[in-house]
Amino acid sequence: MFFSILLLLWLCQCQYHLLGKELKLPGGVSRIYVEPARNGTLEAGLEQVFTQRLLEHLQADGRVKLVKKDEAEAVLRTEVFQARDQSLSFDQFGRVTLIQVQVSASATLIASKENQKLWDTGILQDREQYPVGDDFLRNDQLRKMALNQASIRLSRIIVEMLTSDF
Repeated sequence: MFFSILLLLWLCQCQYHLLGKELKLPGGVSRIYVEPARNGTLEAGLEQVFTQRLLEHLQADGRVKLVKKDEAEAVLRTEVFQARDQSLSFDQFGRVTLIQVQVSASATLIASKENQKLWDTGILQDREQYPVGDDFLRNDQLRKMALNQASIRLSRIIVEMLTSDF
């Protein structure tokens, strides 16, 4: 019993905290604003999908405080600059049956007041495959789903990189 009390006092004195509750962002910032992603592709609306997925991952993580731009210590800027298709398989008539879309993106954390780069991801890439057939509308729907899946994974990587211990 005595040792339990001593251990409890020692833990309190050492400012014991649960792992994952305290977050160290680059530059010591704790409040960020996420700008809408820039879209350097020809894919209309991809920036909206990417920004939404990034916000969802940041909110699900819960350790980063998302605020309005004028309240932020730093701004997270992202860009999707490539969405490129590559044909992977063909039927006996030479028609494409499977396509892989490659999405390239990057993220940069900029200090609000100093306008100084605190952190960046460099170029990140993800790929997703989707089948194609004779139905143009269905092919378009499957491509959008593939772009969404790639955006989900890329945004998860950005959040993991941003929130890892520095």
